[in-house]
This record gives sequence, structure tokens and C-alpha cells, in this order.
Amino acid sequence: MTKTVSNLEQRLLLIKENFNILAKVVTQQSEYVRHILTNLANPQKDIREKIDWNENLIDSLEVKIRSEVINAIVLYSPRAVESRRLFAYIDSTGYLERIGDLYLNIAEHALSIDTNTNIYNTTFEQIMDMFNEAHKMVANAIIAFSLPDAELAREVIENDHKIDEVYRHILGILPTSLQQQYSSEAIHTALAVNSINYNIERISDNATNIAEATIYNAEGTNVKHNHNYDA
Repeated sequence: MTKTVSNLEQRLLLIKENFNILAKVVTQQSEYVRHILTNLANPQKDIREKIDWNENLIDSLEVKIRSEVINAIVLYSPRAVESRRLFAYIDSTGYLERIGDLYLNIAEHALSIDTNTNIYNTTFEQIMDMFNEAHKMVANAIIAFSLPDAELAREVIENDHKIDEVYRHILGILPTSLQQQYSSEAIHTALAVNSINYNIERISDNATNIAEATIYNAEGTNVKHNHNYDA
């Protein structure tokens, strides 16, 4: 029995190590995308190659972690607490992989932005504020999950409302901005800003999902779709 528990703990350590690597790559992806957004006129020539490389690494790490979790469940019949941890890992791994996809989407749409348009001038400061807030949410969600820290996870969930407010505000001002400067460049920029806005909002949603998985792991409480809990 001792040997089985020891083997399971070793497997859990391996899963944790690979999850930490995945988290670091996703965080690095965020920094690469931030570089593109803040240097639209002259991004580093190799930055897109780095983003594509990271995307492939993120995908391979997700497959690896999922396989490790499944093997741990099949081979060692974990107890309730260990099962919770394993399910939390498989969920959060999927959420991080989706966040990686969303960062890739933002990088692609950013290349369609014309910085000379009125839409860029009226929305981009808010887009960057929103991006930075979502980045903090992801970073705190990762920290909360790794500890685990249910209180920090709850803070992440609460911050999702801030992102939603900015998201709706940008949706509201895009039509007016487009009316003020209607051109092919403005239309392409409006579509790009709208897509970036959406993808950032989805990043915050997935950070919230990781926070929910953290609370489930730490307390055994399922708060998904129900945030009216007692902190």
C-alpha cells in the first residue's frame, strides 16, 4: 500500500512540474503578445515565430498532462482528495491551453490594426488596460492554483466583472467611432479591435475557470456558475 501511495505522489509531482512549465509558457506568450500590441508599427521580426513555437509547446504539454492524469487515475485508484486534485489539474490544463489559443488570436488580429484610424485612438488605451488586467488575473489564478489559495482564487473571480464592464464599453463605442471615420482601414481596424476585445474577455473567463478549479481542489466546493458564496 505504501508503494502505491508513493508512486501516486511521484506521479502528482510530475503532473505539477509539467503544469508549472505550461503556466510559464502561457505567461511568456502573454508577454510576446503584449510586445506586438505595444509595438504595432514595428514589432520584433521573430516575435511571431516565438508565439507559434510556444503554441505548439502548449498543445504538447496539454496532451502530456492529460495522459499523466488519466494514467494516475487508472493505475492508482486515488482517494477522494487526490482525485479532486487530479480533476482540478485536468480542468485547469485545458483552461490554460485555451488561454494560449486566445493569445494567439490576439496576435493575429493585432496585425490588422491601422494606428492612424480614429478607432485605434479611441479604444486602444482601454484595450491595453483590459489586456493588462486579464494578464494579472491569469497570473493570480496560476498562483492560487499552485498553492492552493482559495481566497486569492475568489479575488480572481471578483475581478472578472471589471473585464466584463470594459468589454461592454468597447462594444458600445465601436459603432460611433466607425461612423466618425468610415474607410476600408477603419473597418478592418474595427473588426480587429472587436476580436481582440472578445479574446481578452475570454481570457478572463478562463482565468475565472482556473480559480473555480482551485476552490474545488482546496475545499471540495463547486462554485462554477454560482459565485454567491460566503468568502
